[in-house]
Amino acid sequence: NAVGGAVVLNGGDPIFTPFANFSGQASFEYTLSNGVDPDAIANVTVDVAPAPDAPTVTTAATASGNEDAVIALGPITAAVTDTDGSETLVLRLSGFPAGATFSKGAPGVGADAGKWVISNPADIASLSSTPLTMTPPANFNGGFTLSIDTLVTDTATLSTGPASLTTTTTNVATINVTVNAVNDAPVITASSLNVSEGGTVLFTAANVGVTDIDSASFTYTVSNVTHGTFQKTADGTTWVDATVFTTADIAASHVRFVHDGSEAAPTFSIQANDGGAVNNLSNVFAGSVTFTNVNAVPAVTAASLTVSEGGTVLFTAANVGITDPDSASFTYTVSNVTHGTFQ
Repeated sequence: NAVGGAVVLNGGDPIFTPFANFSGQASFEYTLSNGVDPDAIANVTVDVAPAPDAPTVTTAATASGNEDAVIALGPITAAVTDTDGSETLVLRLSGFPAGATFSKGAPGVGADAGKWVISNPADIASLSSTPLTMTPPANFNGGFTLSIDTLVTDTATLSTGPASLTTTTTNVATINVTVNAVNDAPVITASSLNVSEGGTVLFTAANVGVTDIDSASFTYTVSNVTHGTFQKTADGTTWVDATVFTTADIAASHVRFVHDGSEAAPTFSIQANDGGAVNNLSNVFAGSVTFTNVNAVPAVTAASLTVSEGGTVLFTAANVGITDPDSASFTYTVSNVTHGTFQ
């Protein structure tokens, strides 16, 4: 009546051998007989301590994908050899860049801090048919080795009480992961001009703000330019109108803005190109302008009198012509007056 194994007598001593992968409480009966008195029957309880078996783990050797994109890591098959339900699996992932996340499991805590832990049996079982995916941290590219640390826990309740005895064993698989670099688009965060009416100002690095994790050199295009023109020079002497210029042009003080002299404030928009094969264009940024009007000199265009000898005539608005874009009110001074007086 052995339970959980087989028992044999060896020189009168019982030898109990548990069945493969069995753990927990086993038992057998033995009978003592002297051929005269009634037989004595006893039951022996045997505690078979749990002993986890090494898991079988298979993964893809490599995986790859693009920066800032979800990367499939291929099928992962993790299984126990003891299928009586006493063994459970936990997958612990390590070696990945900080900030990466995975489609199953959760960040580890305590002793598993810095790792990614997959403990749900259904999640682990699904990985053989639905590949685990990883989302790398923003803007990360490069290669790393993802380690998958497989923990097997074998639990059994022994005769000492309901408490379980748990032990673990470890098997490590690796996947070499490559995250391909992808150009990030530049972002213009600011652009401004400070110019006076009729003035000319250099367009410097302080006049445009741009962020780009991949590049520090750009080609700029200006558009929607009113009441003035952008100009650039190759030699610092000869300037030509331009709508395209580079970071190098700006650094060399070879870009300027020339206001058209009107009373109106200029406008402009600007876009950056980092030269990448993809995602090379920034947003189109509407520049801000600080504009200062400058008082224009009035110009007298005509003045006349029609008067008779000894006569007196009123001097009216019709007797003087004047242009001034800034004002319509003036103080006049007459000079070189002969043969009469203004009063």
